[in-house]
Amino acid sequence: GIPQEQLTQWRPWSLPALRKAFNAVKHTDPRFAAWWQDNSKEAYNTGLANAAAAFDNYARSRQGQRRGRAMGLPRFKSKRKARLSCRFTTGTIRADADGRHVTLPRLGTLRTHEPTVKLLARIQAGTARILSATVRHERGRWFVSLQTEVKRDLVRVARPGVAIGIDLGVKTLAVMADSAGEIREVANPRHLDTALKQLRHASRVVSR
Repeated sequence: GIPQEQLTQWRPWSLPALRKAFNAVKHTDPRFAAWWQDNSKEAYNTGLANAAAAFDNYARSRQGQRRGRAMGLPRFKSKRKARLSCRFTTGTIRADADGRHVTLPRLGTLRTHEPTVKLLARIQAGTARILSATVRHERGRWFVSLQTEVKRDLVRVARPGVAIGIDLGVKTLAVMADSAGEIREVANPRHLDTALKQLRHASRVVSR
């Protein structure tokens, strides 16, 4: 008893098709026209890309082409429960000279979770470039992570015809002896001692 024009219309769920459908209605649909220009286009592209991937995983799972547990239909996520994130792929994305901040379009300067000194040195040397940046909201703060392409030189084996035996231990992480009679040791990294040091520092902070 529902007229044809009121039924939900089927649309392809590929990313280009979703982008085309959104661009066709964002100026006229009252649900978007009033506010979509206030945000970066990457916010919408991120949602459309995630939706396209979710629909693709569902279709491949139904057809038996995807390993793992069966995937259901994609569902809407509540902004109060889902992790807020956005992926930037276009615009100005650069690592600042201080090694602790990056500059993104529409958002300005943001602090990174880890130092970017090594990445900045590679970018300045021309051996790395930034492909995209993902911004996420966590514990009341905004962080950004970078996806990069790094050029690495292949390390050729100095002695390809030599065999080696490795003995793993506790006091010493590994003892290596090769067929040429050379013996080398790898010291234990002592992760427990480092963790205990961090725990003592955190305990003092809590006590204060």
